Amino acid sequence: MEAAVLRILRSLKEDTHGHWQHANNYRLNDGSRRSRRRNELAEQAGRDHRDRAQRLYDAYDGSRNVRDVLAELRSCCDHANHWASKFRNWGGHDNGYAEYIHHEAAKLYSGAVASLEGINLAPDVNGIPATTEYVRIFGCNGQQDGEMQRSLEITEGYEAGVELSGELSAKVWAKAQAAGDVLTAKVEASGGFEIAGHIRGANSYKHHRAMKTTINIKINFSKPTYWYQLRTTVPMDNTSPIMLFGGWFMSHYPLETPRGAAGQVAAAAAMLAASPSGVRAPQQVTHGHGGGNGERVFTLAAGDNPYAICEREFGDGMLYLQMEYNGRRLTEQSARNLPDGARLVYRGGAAAGGGGGARGGGAPAASSRTVVRAPAAALVAGGGGRGRVFTLAAGDNPYAICEREFGDGMLYLHMEYNGRRLTEQSARNLPDGAHLVYPG
Repeated sequence: MEAAVLRILRSLKEDTHGHWQHANNYRLNDGSRRSRRRNELAEQAGRDHRDRAQRLYDAYDGSRNVRDVLAELRSCCDHANHWASKFRNWGGHDNGYAEYIHHEAAKLYSGAVASLEGINLAPDVNGIPATTEYVRIFGCNGQQDGEMQRSLEITEGYEAGVELSGELSAKVWAKAQAAGDVLTAKVEASGGFEIAGHIRGANSYKHHRAMKTTINIKINFSKPTYWYQLRTTVPMDNTSPIMLFGGWFMSHYPLETPRGAAGQVAAAAAMLAASPSGVRAPQQVTHGHGGGNGERVFTLAAGDNPYAICEREFGDGMLYLQMEYNGRRLTEQSARNLPDGARLVYRGGAAAGGGGGARGGGAPAASSRTVVRAPAAALVAGGGGRGRVFTLAAGDNPYAICEREFGDGMLYLHMEYNGRRLTEQSARNLPDGAHLVYPG
C-alpha cells in the first residue's frame, strides 16, 4: 500500500509542477503589457499548488495514516475550488488564467482522492515503533509482619477495533515482541539484569480479546514487594492503536523511582508529609522518652508525622512502620490519619556496636536493604576470567560495593561467594577478606 500511495502523490506532484511550469513560461516569455498581470496571477496560483503537492509527497514516509492523507487532499481540493470561484467571479482578462490553474488543480486533487479511495484500506501495522511499558498492579513497602495470599484482577489479551487473525495477527505480535525486547535491552544496559530477565519472561501475549482474569500472589510483608504487568501499544494504519496486555512479574523495589532505599524514603516522605493543605512544618516538637524493654514512646505534636520523627531520631524515616499506635503496628494508611497527641511506641533494637544515638536513645540497626557502614579499610578489586573480583574490607558490605562501583547497590544479589550467589541473609554474614565475584 505504501508504494501505491507514493505513486499517486508523485503523479500529483508532477502534474501540479507541470501547470506551474507552463504558467511560469508565459510569465517569462510573453512580454506584452496586456498579459503581464494575467501571467503573474497564474504563476502564483501554479506555484501554490506545486508547493502543496510537494509537501504532501515529502510528508508521506509510510508511517502516516492514509486517512490523514485523504483529509489533506480534500482540504487542498476545497482550497483550489474556493480560489477558482473567486477568480471566476472577479472576471476579466487578468483573472481568467489563474481561474483555469486553480480549476485544474482541483481536478488533480479530486483525482488523487479517488485513486487513494480505490486502494484497499484494510487495517495494517505502520512504520511507527510499538512501545512497551510496565504498569504497577500491586505494591507493598515492607518492614511489617506476616504473609498472606492475595488475589489480583488483571487484563489478558488485546484491545482492538478490528479482529486480529492471519497475517495481521502475526505482524502485530511480532511488533509487540520487538518492543518488549527493546525495553529489556534498555533495562539490561542500565544494570537491571534481574528486572530485565523478568521483563523478558513477561513479554508474551494471549491471542484473544481482552478479558479479566484473577491471579494469586503471595505477599511477604517484611520485604518491599511490587508487582507489574507489561502493556504494549502497537500503532496501526486505518484503525486505532492496539493495546496488548502481557505477563506480570515481581520486583523488590518500585520501578518508577530510583533504586535503593533513597528512592523509597523520598517517596514515603512525600506521602507522609503531605496533607490537604500541603506540607506542614511541626508547630511544636514531638516529645519522646524511654519506656520498658528498650522501647521509645513519642507524643505526636501538631503538624508532625511518624516518618519525620524516625528521620530525626534514628536517621531512617522508614522505621515509622515499626511504630505502634494503640497496640497496632502503623501502616501507610493509618500513619496519615493519626490525631495530634497520639502516643506512638517504637520497639526497635539498639544499633550495631551498642552506641547511643546523638539524641540519647538507642538508634535502630541499619536496614538490611541498605546495610550502610563506612568501610574501615580500602576495598581491593581486581579483574578475573569470571568477572570482577572484590576483597571485602573490614566494615564494608556488598551493597555498598555495588552502589559505589556500579551505581546500583541491589546488584549485590548477582555477586558470588565461594561459588554461590549471595542472598540477603548470606550478605550479612560475610567474613572480612571474603572474595566476592561479580560476573561481567
